[in-house]
Amino acid sequence: MFSKRSNFIPRLNCAKRNALLARLIYIAESWGGKEHGYGLAECCHRSMKITDSFPKCYYEYYDSNGKLKSIEQDEFGDFIGITNLSEIAYLMCCRIPISLDDDQKMLIFTRVRLSLAFHDYETQLQFVLARLQALSVLVYSNSLQDNINTLDPGFLEELVELLEMRQTNLAALRSLTSIIHLP
Repeated sequence: MFSKRSNFIPRLNCAKRNALLARLIYIAESWGGKEHGYGLAECCHRSMKITDSFPKCYYEYYDSNGKLKSIEQDEFGDFIGITNLSEIAYLMCCRIPISLDDDQKMLIFTRVRLSLAFHDYETQLQFVLARLQALSVLVYSNSLQDNINTLDPGFLEELVELLEMRQTNLAALRSLTSIIHLP
């Protein structure tokens, strides 16, 4: 309902609207797609095996000299034993030697949560639903055109496969409908 209220998102002030849309884009971000074994339907099977190729938390930034740097989850052996994902994201942000804005921190938190919590089946299903709902809001608010890279190649076929599953949730149907009606 939030996304269908066509006057709600445009009525937000520019800063709030941009923050909301940025966070939705982070949630809708691709996990590697079907060609890497992480299609939506595959992620809804209890028997899915998470491989080492599953995206690890990775973040690129420019240091104070303008040089491109990166930080990866694999660099954090000392995070072992910490189960609070917010704490891990906070510690990861603290290790980046530049000042991060709230959007950058949210992107890091989203990636930490995905890489560390996706191994649980119930959480996988929540990630699938959240991604579908975020994409639906982005489509309804006409915000997907500038961020079309959030869709995997063959995304519509993945939605159809998801609809063909017995345990299909209406979120897939809503997402498919919103994308088909994309102007």
